[in-house]
Amino acid sequence: MLFRSPNKKVFLKNRQSEKEKGVIAILMALLLPIVIGLGAFAIDLSYRFLIRSELQNAADATALAAAACLYGRANCGNLNSAKPDWNTARQLAIDYVSKNSVANIPLSDVTVDYGYWNITGSPSGLQSLPKIPGNNVLAAVQVTINKADGANGDRKSTRLNSSHGYI
Repeated sequence: MLFRSPNKKVFLKNRQSEKEKGVIAILMALLLPIVIGLGAFAIDLSYRFLIRSELQNAADATALAAAACLYGRANCGNLNSAKPDWNTARQLAIDYVSKNSVANIPLSDVTVDYGYWNITGSPSGLQSLPKIPGNNVLAAVQVTINKADGANGDRKSTRLNSSHGYI
């Protein structure tokens, strides 16, 4: 319905019925918990990916530091070693992991495996000792860092989906 105002402008009367008033408030009340839940889930998931990335970086750095001492090096104290020095490499990995942190919590628990790695992939993975090295087989150190079940300063999360265990 058109109405004319005294200054001759034309405007439309709002035809909203009395039954439709307040529908937005009801929709917001129903949808707001869903939107907040999705936002919390997105924040928690991105935090878990950040933690996983930091754990991977710490494991890589620790393994590289340990692998540097497999063979003779002056700063590792095994200058004349012709065979891999497994004990020095393992101890260095255990010492080096505390120099890393995840979510500003220093790491302390680490699993260090050592042996030989076949670079051709057959057999794949780390072969434990006493494997005799041959062609395409190199000494290797494998570092596993876990942040679950209280390891490495893990605290029970207060986030919504803490029980899903994405890490």
